[in-house]
Amino acid sequence: MKKLSFSVFFIFLALPLFAWVFLQETQQRDMDRLLPKILSGREIRVCIDVLERSLDRESRRYGTRLYTGKDRAALYAMSADIVYNAYSRWFGQTGDFVRSAGRKKEFKDVLGALPSSLNFRFINIGPSAGANAYKSCESYPFDAVDLRVRATLFSQGSGGHAVQTGRASFTFELKPDNTGLTPPSGVTSVLGRSSLTIALHEAGHTLGLGDLYTGENAKNSGIYSLAQFYDPVSIPSVMNRCEDLTCADADGLINLMDFYASSASERSKEGWLSLCPQYGNILYAKGLPVKLSPPEVQQQQEFVKQGRKGPNPLAGQINRARRQAEQYAQNRDEELRLQQQSKQEVADSLRQAMGHTAAVERPAHRKKICALCEREIEPWDVTILKYPDGSRLYVHDACNAKRKAGAEIPAANRQKYAVKAP
Repeated sequence: MKKLSFSVFFIFLALPLFAWVFLQETQQRDMDRLLPKILSGREIRVCIDVLERSLDRESRRYGTRLYTGKDRAALYAMSADIVYNAYSRWFGQTGDFVRSAGRKKEFKDVLGALPSSLNFRFINIGPSAGANAYKSCESYPFDAVDLRVRATLFSQGSGGHAVQTGRASFTFELKPDNTGLTPPSGVTSVLGRSSLTIALHEAGHTLGLGDLYTGENAKNSGIYSLAQFYDPVSIPSVMNRCEDLTCADADGLINLMDFYASSASERSKEGWLSLCPQYGNILYAKGLPVKLSPPEVQQQQEFVKQGRKGPNPLAGQINRARRQAEQYAQNRDEELRLQQQSKQEVADSLRQAMGHTAAVERPAHRKKICALCEREIEPWDVTILKYPDGSRLYVHDACNAKRKAGAEIPAANRQKYAVKAP
């Protein structure tokens, strides 16, 4: 598999995008996200929980629990197949849209980077799982799983996305039409959508795309947004109400790939027209949308036909959009800095207040170190150990519980962290 080179980011790609829309998490430019890992060919460790509805008799509320019925093996295998197919379709159909538009040469870099197969390893399913077969995903350490999936039997809704430090997760519904099982009384389908359609939508979230069936996303950015020109709710997409991927979804995935790629191609830098005929007057340049007039569309098409030789006739429009985005990014960075400063001031005030009210028993916070685990202690999580010679040691409350249970503070640590009483 050919790979993209990842290292350098463009400051003007730090904002959310529409017709498709980039999620807020994507703006953090974290190269450990799921999409860069897939494109680079890294093994993706996938854990699946097949869940069923359960009724808590005390609270009389419905929750979920791991499915343990006789069809467990088949349902887990079915879920893994749906997950794999969902991600495969995102990459495979994007390539199909490029080829069907007759633009293979223009998108040669994209076609070379799209994986033909996925390096997914289902860690709790199949022969390789061994003793860990059907083990709950919650029992795995956070860093041991790249993608956590909850396949819920006959739920009344599909789950949202969660993309955190490269550990993605989502929920989809295993529907009666997939399983052949009879749903409980009163359980209906979700908008008539199939399990694969729901999985496609949720997989799109884990790759970095947001919802389009609400106009709320359009308020996030007036720059990286087709909301400047169109109503996002009207855009045909699997991230909206469509049953399958569309050319708008392919546009979104390609812009995501351009967002993460360090060695941007001429296509990405000089601009490319949307794959969607209805958006054929939209030019994307490093993710920035520019609306063109009919003569400008012809200029762009001729420029591409001639191999992008000579000066770009639309460089002025692209540079204006780029400067606007750079200014927006600067303003956003300043806003984030002020927010962080405000949070720090609140935290400092809290520490000062807690240090003052507990001054008698708990000393002011001065980077005190736990004598047992040798990690820094916060003022609200400290136990003071007093010794006959007047010295004191500080330990975390939890470490003190371990000490009482038999854990000993090393003699070297007692000498190193001993503090004379004031």
